[in-house]
Amino acid sequence: PAEKIVVRPNCLAGPMMPGNGEGGYVVYGGRLSPEKGVGTLVRAWSEYRPLLSLKIVGDGPLREFVKGAAQRTVGIEYVGWLSREALRELVGGAALMVVPSEWYEPCPMSVLEAFSVGTPVLASAIGGLKEMISHGRTGLLFQPGNAKELAEWVDWGARNRDRLRAMRVAAVREAERRCSADSALGSLLKVYELAVARVVGRSSTEGFADDPRSAGRAEDRR
Repeated sequence: PAEKIVVRPNCLAGPMMPGNGEGGYVVYGGRLSPEKGVGTLVRAWSEYRPLLSLKIVGDGPLREFVKGAAQRTVGIEYVGWLSREALRELVGGAALMVVPSEWYEPCPMSVLEAFSVGTPVLASAIGGLKEMISHGRTGLLFQPGNAKELAEWVDWGARNRDRLRAMRVAAVREAERRCSADSALGSLLKVYELAVARVVGRSSTEGFADDPRSAGRAEDRR
């Protein structure tokens, strides 16, 4: 039942540290696998040549495919694996973080981490991504698997740096509001309070006092 479901985002540890976003590139950081939309990502640059370059960070079964694309295609750089700190710095300098997943992402940390450094996210409109990202405010959305639309939004970002700067401010605020340690603790406590209130309310209306055999069970429920 819908009334029994509460959705809570993942939590970010540490302070928000916005980057300047002036690096002139787009970054992908994650597993290199088909369901993550890596094929669509590479196709966007190899076929449509967006105005900003692409840096790909990560490892996985499509590593050789990505390395080959980087060797053949101007504008694609395969960075390989980076530490969390190094990736955070790279994302902070990016104009956009791209998340082209083609399966249902629930609440990927890559989006939250991008928001925490003020980087807008260009993502597939699928699963939790379309709920996490406010199109035109904290990022941009495109149809999953549509390499042409992905490239068009990258070009839009390259031509509208002022809009991206406004998105950077909104992205950090969204991270602070939804997934800071304080907000995560507050939302978790509310879930517990709601659960307790429901149990107490239910047990007080189930008429245990009318049946002596149920008196002990009523107390146990409380």
